[in-house]
Amino acid sequence: MHIAITTDPFAVTPHEVAAVDASVGFGTEADYIHRPDFMAQHFGPGIFAAFAFVDDEAVGLLRAFSDGWMVAWIAELCVMPNYQRRGIGTALMEVADERFADMALYAEAFADNAAFFNKRGLRSRSILVPCTRGPLKPALAA
Repeated sequence: MHIAITTDPFAVTPHEVAAVDASVGFGTEADYIHRPDFMAQHFGPGIFAAFAFVDDEAVGLLRAFSDGWMVAWIAELCVMPNYQRRGIGTALMEVADERFADMALYAEAFADNAAFFNKRGLRSRSILVPCTRGPLKPALAA
């Protein structure tokens, strides 16, 4: 299996991105595709992205937000379930590690994924408390 990684957001289609997100339980493809600005919002300014392909099929992606100077935060790292545990997530992390080598790098992981990040040098910190909220108003349908 050959894993190809690119950071070119024009190398993927909206349907490929939506399929990867949906495959790991982040909504459905329809949740994303109906938005006319989907790709521009998903991969706009201040967002670093890397995409994994196996046999020309998009099977994984990593998105990180960064100020480009001091800090970066991995917003999502998704690998389609049929391709997990084959080195794809690691390959995506290697690209992020290289890009953000001189910055603090953060990720908020689901409990069952924390070990993946811990193995790659991101340590769980009990002094940090995640604070979240949902949208203040529902997203507008197109």
